[in-house]
Amino acid sequence: MRCLALLVLLFLPHFAQAAASAPYVTPRDQVRLVSETNSATDGKLQLALQFKLAPGWHIYWKNPGDAGFPPAVSAAAPVTLGALDDPPPDYFLQDGIAAYVLSGEALLPFTASGISGDSLSVNARWLVCADVCVPEHASFTLPLTGGASAEAGLFPAAPSIVPSPYKATLTPDGTLRLDGVGAQQVKAAHFFPDSASALVNSAPQTLGFGAHDLTLHLKLAGPATAELTGVLELTDPSGRMQALAIATSPAPPAAHAPWWLLALAGGLILNLMPCVFPILAMKAAAFARMGGAAHAHIRREALGYTLGVLGSMAVLGGVLLGLRAAGVAAFWGFQFQSPIFVALAAWVILAAGLSMAGLFHLSMPGFIGRLPAQHSVLTGLLAVLVATPCTAPFMGAAIAAALAMPALPAMGLFLALGLGLALPILILAFIPALAAALPRPGRWMAWVQKLLSLPMFATCLWLGWVLFRQSGP
Repeated sequence: MRCLALLVLLFLPHFAQAAASAPYVTPRDQVRLVSETNSATDGKLQLALQFKLAPGWHIYWKNPGDAGFPPAVSAAAPVTLGALDDPPPDYFLQDGIAAYVLSGEALLPFTASGISGDSLSVNARWLVCADVCVPEHASFTLPLTGGASAEAGLFPAAPSIVPSPYKATLTPDGTLRLDGVGAQQVKAAHFFPDSASALVNSAPQTLGFGAHDLTLHLKLAGPATAELTGVLELTDPSGRMQALAIATSPAPPAAHAPWWLLALAGGLILNLMPCVFPILAMKAAAFARMGGAAHAHIRREALGYTLGVLGSMAVLGGVLLGLRAAGVAAFWGFQFQSPIFVALAAWVILAAGLSMAGLFHLSMPGFIGRLPAQHSVLTGLLAVLVATPCTAPFMGAAIAAALAMPALPAMGLFLALGLGLALPILILAFIPALAAALPRPGRWMAWVQKLLSLPMFATCLWLGWVLFRQSGP
């Protein structure tokens, strides 16, 4: 009998370990699926994704901010999964791009229902970033063998990180006001909105105090026409943090902001972003092709390029606005989360690079082929295609404002963004002194164009790597 008891004690920890899946491990992160209990009750189970991130790496909160996308889980029918309950995030600002991230160790609880059988499989996708971003996915299998759970201790702590509800007011100028919170209790504060289009995420948030209240000045991304919700993180003088779940009443319309100027400036600066180097290559080839031509021809080429840019931007803006109207979370560059789009983009850019290298002639289909300056139209289309993974200063604010506006003014902002992207070509074409300074065509152009095809091939290789990460094992 004593031996039997000893064997039970020896093997009990191994049975308890069944409440966690095998970990997904890379040098960047370690991810597991864990459960509060080792069996489903009425087909329901409390689960969590447990992330352990290497130093310098992060994943994204439910509202990622100006870039990235949050973790997501799915399971085969009839199992249904609830939303991930994210802990309060950290604020991450780099090159004018603001993001809301989770780093170190993070537990993301969620519920599952409709469970039957002695195991559960859950698919997860997430984006992990440091200097570069890597899309990752894994399938976790959790044995449901009954008995105690070795991971049950993780879950009692989970409610403690859920923010406490707190009602606040929002003034017309974007000032968040909390009554009953004074300067003695708070040293620093930051508000993280639930909606990606609520605030200008990169703008500083200014903390202030009244006689019996706390104020935090926020820069709204557009008219405050709906309830503002999110998480307010407060840090007391000792460094201890407290999170509050904030809900405000609808704010009156905010003061008018020149959003179209921000969009125009964002598009203009986008020309200088390092990740848009293939655009510069295409433009340089276009400049060389225009050298020595008549002014009318140069202007026609510039207008063709602008038409391609504005047309592509209008389509992209329409898709974004349509998805938002349907309740789907969509952001600038969202289409690169789709392996199909990444593969299509890689083939298009590869074809453009081969054409620039002189290996074949890229002709225009349909109505584009009948337009004047057809090659410039195609260059404009490709410019927007390769620009979409990038975000320039002012772009995040303008796009967030557009997604909070009615359709017509929002489309105007997307067109202003495209106009900024095309503006250098237009200035060059419509100022004769600059056009006259362009080099005249010659045999050297063929070699320059071949050289400029190299960034196109490099972009294609990068897209292939992203596609491999999205669809690999």
